[in-house]
Amino acid sequence: MEKRGFSLDKKGQIAIFIIVGILILVSAVSVIYIRSIVTKEKIAPELPRIARVADEVEPIQDYVEFCINDIGEQGLKKLGKQGGYLDLEENGISANPVEPTEGKAIVFPPDLMIPYWWYLESSNECGKEFPCTFGSERPELEGQISIQSQLQDYVSGELRACLDDFAPFVEQGFTVEEAGDITTIVTFTQTDTIIYVDYPLEVEKEGKHTINQFYTRIPVNMKKMYSLATDIVNSQKEFCFLERRTMMSLNPFTGVDKDKLPPISEMTFEPGGGVMWERQKVKEKIESIITPYIQGMTVYDTLNYERVIADNQVTQGFYDDSVLPLNLEGTYSDLAVTFDYLSWWPLYFGSPSIIKPESAGNPIIPFIGVQRYNNPYDISFPTLINIKDPEALNGEGYSLKFALEANIRNNKCLNATGEDLQGVSLPERSLFNNRETWSSPNITINVVDKEDEPIPEVGVSFICTDKAFIGKTDEEGKLTSKFPKCAPEGKLSLIEYDYFSPIVKLNTLIEEETELPEIKMWPYKEVEVSVDKWAYDPSTGQISSNPLSLGFDEEAIITIEKVKQDAYEQDVVGFAEYALNNTNATMTRLVPGDYEVEIVLYSHDEIIIQPDRRCEGGGFWGGEECYYVPEEPLVLDEFVMGGAVLDQSTGYFTITPEDLYSGKDLKLYIITTEPLIKLEHLTTAGDKQAMSSRFRQYIEPRFEE
Repeated sequence: MEKRGFSLDKKGQIAIFIIVGILILVSAVSVIYIRSIVTKEKIAPELPRIARVADEVEPIQDYVEFCINDIGEQGLKKLGKQGGYLDLEENGISANPVEPTEGKAIVFPPDLMIPYWWYLESSNECGKEFPCTFGSERPELEGQISIQSQLQDYVSGELRACLDDFAPFVEQGFTVEEAGDITTIVTFTQTDTIIYVDYPLEVEKEGKHTINQFYTRIPVNMKKMYSLATDIVNSQKEFCFLERRTMMSLNPFTGVDKDKLPPISEMTFEPGGGVMWERQKVKEKIESIITPYIQGMTVYDTLNYERVIADNQVTQGFYDDSVLPLNLEGTYSDLAVTFDYLSWWPLYFGSPSIIKPESAGNPIIPFIGVQRYNNPYDISFPTLINIKDPEALNGEGYSLKFALEANIRNNKCLNATGEDLQGVSLPERSLFNNRETWSSPNITINVVDKEDEPIPEVGVSFICTDKAFIGKTDEEGKLTSKFPKCAPEGKLSLIEYDYFSPIVKLNTLIEEETELPEIKMWPYKEVEVSVDKWAYDPSTGQISSNPLSLGFDEEAIITIEKVKQDAYEQDVVGFAEYALNNTNATMTRLVPGDYEVEIVLYSHDEIIIQPDRRCEGGGFWGGEECYYVPEEPLVLDEFVMGGAVLDQSTGYFTITPEDLYSGKDLKLYIITTEPLIKLEHLTTAGDKQAMSSRFRQYIEPRFEE
């Protein structure tokens, strides 16, 4: 048999294979298509179908949808600028412009408020008299009280004003009548924002028509931006990235040098009392340092992220630490994120008024100084986060802004425990800080200066179990408000940068409206200071008959601190260095009151303590034993010559309003020990407390012309 049959079978098989291949290809395409449809259905929410309208009324439908789109864009922009709120005050959120870390929001000039999405809800002083609690003013994205519900109400509330009674169509002979209320549904999809409005209208011209369905799609991906914002908030809550970045940025600027920041921990062995820093100057330096470092932060794999490559591992680690350790649940490569700390937000810096070593010297051997620097940094400051989609709104761009608060206590992050923020639910708000719960009758506060003139723009806070910002005084120096009820009584704290005010006790458990007596705030005053010395001769035990000027190689370090009448009272501290080449040192920001004064006089002139022969014994039972103190000549090129201490034991220095505002200069006095011949004389010179008690009448400060 020939093989002709085989040839025919082969052709048939090939045809079958081709048909099967086509079927497989069609099936694959069908599966891909079906999957794409399913995916789209999962992404796109189910929306009401928009009925087709008659050609005659189609321009009216377009007109309404134009207004919906315009109002929707306005509302979205306002929500983005204000951290998800159209009106913060309506939602019980207020800012403290004087102390931005004591409010629920920050002020962005000229009149914008941006809420904290994570912050220390308690007062900065928490942990002492009351516990520390954290809170969030992040609104929910969807739900009853949310970004969605606000935008829905906004569109419904503004639509009629935009439509202007359909004036352009009335002029064309149309009659347009409402046939029902406006209902708005906002849906945030995976790509944009959809606004559907049900607004029944009866339209009549040549015929009568009813239209009620209107729809617009705004290219703003609020869902994605909100998701990234929530990831950032949770990362701050979990990793404390703001606090870590802050401490890393401050460390290179610390050191035992008055032109640097105080070191966190260090020990030195130097003559004298060591280096001292004034808190206000340290605070200002911290503010200037952290600004560029916060602004340099980025989020990994976002639009403006670009890894900086350094030439060594240490620097590389520093740059890499500026990248947010974010556990991304999605991709955000089309969104840019920036961080800002701005100079008009004063940070909280909880430090002593004068920062100095714990041990300023050895009282037995004063020329051998031991200084232990142990400076816990307590810092709180706001940070503005801006998430921007440059392609949103058809290339116009859209931003979502919110604030976070950094809180450092004892050089470490003060953080909270608990679950991360989800798409819904907020931590319960403190009732003390919720204005809606303030139930006292109206209380009026009057604030005046030393001339009894009103002081406007004074920040008023109320302290009880927590601290609540009440408001600011008006042009007449008055503030009228309800207050939280506090048993048995609370305290008023008043803040205005150029003035000092005592803490005022306030009873809010009253039944009738009341107006408090005028509260006087004293303006801070700069005073020129100089120092003279009374010379004590240790050999004769006599003091000089007249005060003397300091020597050319002598320098006085002056610290003056107001005695607080209340733990919450503002610190008032003056710090100055006086020498003959600086004949008039300025003591800044003093007010009337009782003060502690400490002055240390240093000599930068070389002295030599020669060995002094001492002998003991030589009595009936033994021979005399002699030795030299010191054994070799002791050369000192810097040492303490004396000083003065005015405190509770020696007596405070009282500054009266008459003296302070008289325009006179302040003369201070100290006791010095000279000549310094024996080693014991150094001990006498270093014992400022004992010498001040012994010669108290000589060191009373005076205001002089």
